[in-house]
Amino acid sequence: RSAIAIARSYLKTYPASESVDDALSLIAHTLIDAGRYEEAIAALTELIADAADPMLRTVSIYQRGQCYLRIADHNRARLNFSQVEEEATSSDLVDRAILWRGISHFLQSDLENSLPIFASLMATARNGEIRGEAHYRYASCLYTNFNYSECVDSLLEFSDTYVGHPRQYEVRLLLGDAYAANNDLEAALEQYQRVPGDIGEIGHLAAMQSAHTSRELGLLSEALASLDTQLQLTRDPFKSTEIHLLAADL
Repeated sequence: RSAIAIARSYLKTYPASESVDDALSLIAHTLIDAGRYEEAIAALTELIADAADPMLRTVSIYQRGQCYLRIADHNRARLNFSQVEEEATSSDLVDRAILWRGISHFLQSDLENSLPIFASLMATARNGEIRGEAHYRYASCLYTNFNYSECVDSLLEFSDTYVGHPRQYEVRLLLGDAYAANNDLEAALEQYQRVPGDIGEIGHLAAMQSAHTSRELGLLSEALASLDTQLQLTRDPFKSTEIHLLAADL
């Protein structure tokens, strides 16, 4: 709140200053950090209208699209991302805008539009992290569309191609789910067990899925051991309770 107040006071005192763009940008980012997305949209809109720096203007349009996504206004989000695609001089920013336009379709379960966007980015994005993200999202679409065998093939290709990618453990978790959905429980268990238990939500989900799959395979002692290990790593009381309940059931 103090950052917003200072920036607004600066704007009121020096409305013609060359630093007005910086003050508006500070206001917008502070509002975004506070989760006040509608107010952030208003600040970004003001910045976009008057920004002296074309790059700052384009980045602000991208950020406004992100804010629209947060309030589930997908149509306006896509309009902003499309505008960035037309105006940005940075190929990285263009690809990120395309990626998020695809994600906005996916969030509305519009696989017909999201799948080709991700497939195109997998082939054309220059940034390896963006290509990998598009690949992960493409596989997620396949899973959502019940194409489990294709999903498995796509995720195995991801694992071979994008070693060390930020999505690597989410890919392991999704690969386990795809194997499980395809009734290959041994392969599913192997993937769940390859996810470290100390990496937050993904690690917890993998440990729980590992225990459930071990139970399906009749490996009750292994399931209990997995839960016990995860309990030692968990500091969240809600996750600890979930582990205790599953262990009691086993």
